[in-house]
Amino acid sequence: MTARAAVRVKRDVLYQADADLLALERSGLSTATVKGVREEWQVRKVEQQDQIAAADKKLASNPNDTAALRIKAEASSSMGQFTQAKTAATTLLKIDPQNLSAITTLLEVSDKVRDSQAVKTQIQQIDPKLLDAARNRVWIPKHPDGNN
Repeated sequence: MTARAAVRVKRDVLYQADADLLALERSGLSTATVKGVREEWQVRKVEQQDQIAAADKKLASNPNDTAALRIKAEASSSMGQFTQAKTAATTLLKIDPQNLSAITTLLEVSDKVRDSQAVKTQIQQIDPKLLDAARNRVWIPKHPDGNN
């Protein structure tokens, strides 16, 4: 589980890495390696929080800043702030309907938000070629019945 947590930190899936690290710490398996991964997780967490804060500052002066929306969507998803990630990605898609990063974020959070069916409906309206490209970015397989 330590190796999995380390990989999740490196891939910026911080909310999952945190869950792994908490399980290790609670089980008494908090070795020097686990502590090192936790330290790296803390560094990455602060970086993601700083990115969200910087994106929010840019969006306050320009709500259509696509770079800030992308950063906010990706960093929020990494932190497990799925509703915030969905909102930023949805706004980004309204401005740039072919934005692969926004599509990828929606795919990542679609099952993790309260209105998941609405997100899935939105995803179904996206060009299938873009959806395939986004799935390949995050390694999300298609459902066997062809639905998302």
